[in-house]
Amino acid sequence: MTPVVRCAGGRYTVPVNLRTRLVLLLGALGAVASAAVALASYRVASAQMTAELDGTLSTYVMRLSDTDGRPAGQACDATARGDDDDGASGASGASGASGAATGRGGRTSRERREEDAEFQLAGAIVQCFSADGTIRATTATSSLPIGAVDLAVFSRAGSNATEPRTVRTAVGDEYRVVTVRVPTESAAVQVARSLGEIDRVLDSLRTRLAVLALTATTGAVLVAAAIANRVARPVRALAGVAEDIAASGRLDRDVPVPPGGDETARLARAFETMLDALRRSRDQQQRLVQDAGHELRTPLTSVRTNVTALRRHPDLDPAQRDVILGDVDAELRELTALTNELVALATDTGDEEEPVRLDLADLAARSAERARRRTTAPVVTTLTASPVVGRRRQLLRAVDNLLDNAIKFGPADRPIELTVADGRVSVRDHGPGIPPADLAHVFDRFYRATATRTLPGSGLGLSIVRSVAEGHGGEVDATNAPDGGAIVSFRIPPA
Repeated sequence: MTPVVRCAGGRYTVPVNLRTRLVLLLGALGAVASAAVALASYRVASAQMTAELDGTLSTYVMRLSDTDGRPAGQACDATARGDDDDGASGASGASGASGAATGRGGRTSRERREEDAEFQLAGAIVQCFSADGTIRATTATSSLPIGAVDLAVFSRAGSNATEPRTVRTAVGDEYRVVTVRVPTESAAVQVARSLGEIDRVLDSLRTRLAVLALTATTGAVLVAAAIANRVARPVRALAGVAEDIAASGRLDRDVPVPPGGDETARLARAFETMLDALRRSRDQQQRLVQDAGHELRTPLTSVRTNVTALRRHPDLDPAQRDVILGDVDAELRELTALTNELVALATDTGDEEEPVRLDLADLAARSAERARRRTTAPVVTTLTASPVVGRRRQLLRAVDNLLDNAIKFGPADRPIELTVADGRVSVRDHGPGIPPADLAHVFDRFYRATATRTLPGSGLGLSIVRSVAEGHGGEVDATNAPDGGAIVSFRIPPA
């Protein structure tokens, strides 16, 4: 599938799926980690080898740093004699018969060679120079550079020996070098070791580390691909279910929930819970529409019949006309009440109201005052302070519906008793009560007992009471009083 190119902020971007992002991210992390380890290993190895070389030079300095200057002076003399011997090697054959002849100071050539061997420093370059920087003798193929640091050993403020440092000769060779002063002479000795061997070792190490880093990066990418595929598989499956639901509108799809308790499993379970809630909501809406259609047919049919009768009989007796118009008015009132109840159930706007701390007793007193204006029956209240956390308009509507139900079924000359205590609101009437077979269904939508189907009402009032109570984590209850009448109530957790 060709990726879609989108323009974002003037720049074109190509969407990348989750699996590719994980592979790129984990692979990049592996590459960075491998490069960091290789670089650190290279630097540690380089520093360690340089430190070992400096340690060897420090050993040479200790051998040459005698306070009387004799070892350094003899090393300088040995270096000069080594140069003289090399220059006179062509004449050695002519003087072979005098091999036992004595040299300067009365020492034989063998004695001088043994003395020179004592001050030959294994693998080191030795260079002797004067205080003015003139090189007296050197064993280097290209003389070592003499700087201000080297000349400082001649000054009284300077040290007897310098710290190891790196120098480069005229031909480009690099050395680690130290300088030691000869106290008895106006001369100093430079001792150096070539860095060429270390460079060769480091070149080989650099190549090996690069191969290892590349191998580790490749392995990290492969592992990242396996991890990304495992992580993205349930997400892809979940996305496939969501796309199928969006395309088909079917909510009965099974959601693949991976085992475990990681974020992917939690996402799948949350999606499954949401899908179940949507399924229940759609089923309830479908039942509501079907029940509402059934309830609307009767008053609409009655209104249509009455209107048809009025149109066919324009000369109808005024008394009969008033009866028909009264019937039409009653049916229209019932349609209005039913429409209002349906709108309240369908929109459920109470969810937009924020829960607040309130007193059920105050709400009940307000509702009782409104009920007294709608009925001739006395409304008796027994109100105890009952603080709760809830939605004011919803709870007030629930209390109003309980009172409306009692007004409908109670006699006009008997009291309606409203009681509030401990989060419970109970309303009792003194009517015929609820048939035992109907007690379990009085809170169902559009349910009306056989004996009450001729009375006005939509059958939604107590259903709304149950919806409000359950929305506040409460419950509803309906029972018959021992001495007659019904007691309908709801309870929500007190604050």
